[in-house]
Amino acid sequence: MRVKFYEALGVRALYAAVAWIVREPTLPPSSGAPPTSVDKPKMAEIRRESRYFAAANLARAACYVPHFVAFLVWPYKAGLVYVIGLFVLHGIMFAVENYKTALCDTWAPHLPDKLEPKKIAPTWPTGWFALMSFETERFYRLIGMEAFRRFVTYMMNMLTFGFSGKKVDFIPAPKRSHTVVFELETRVSETVHFFSALTIGPLVWFSWAAAPLGVSLWSTVVVFGDLGLALLQRYHRVRVWPVLRRMLERKK
Repeated sequence: MRVKFYEALGVRALYAAVAWIVREPTLPPSSGAPPTSVDKPKMAEIRRESRYFAAANLARAACYVPHFVAFLVWPYKAGLVYVIGLFVLHGIMFAVENYKTALCDTWAPHLPDKLEPKKIAPTWPTGWFALMSFETERFYRLIGMEAFRRFVTYMMNMLTFGFSGKKVDFIPAPKRSHTVVFELETRVSETVHFFSALTIGPLVWFSWAAAPLGVSLWSTVVVFGDLGLALLQRYHRVRVWPVLRRMLERKK
């Protein structure tokens, strides 16, 4: 079985480490018992997300091919080693996401059709995640976030479903509980994309130091793309904030 092959390679430990970093619960190993807190619709959602993230990691690794070629043709050891490290990182993440997909396929037939969803209480965004006074839907539209959101949605559909025409639902149903979960997910995604931009920072430096101009400009585009994705999560938060604020004010 594919899932046992991944576990034999030690991918289970990598999966547990990644889940701990993003504060995500893990699915049981193939030798364990089926999960009791997941139903078939939720497992289908987890599988869909895993397929997307696997494809996204391949796409992201492809972004570094120009750097690899440049540092190989115009020898620059530090840059080449860093790019190879990024390839390894995304290769690991690709394996982890494929392992999650295999786990979903293993456990899905043993799950109930529907479970009563757990209620998740909304929390006030604090610190970095708190919205500033100028962060309004109008502001984000003025800086192009709505057009960027449409582009990202299109790319998510393509990476997840190909040309089938299926679409990703950010909020699967107009329920407040889904809105709460969605808002919490924006915090995780914002953090991931912000630190992803930081990891590309050295690559930008190496590119401007030793690579051709085109590769240097491409490096800048990639890092700004990550920063744009981090801002997109804040735009998502702005859009759902009116609903969450009413829920939080009622809790007082």
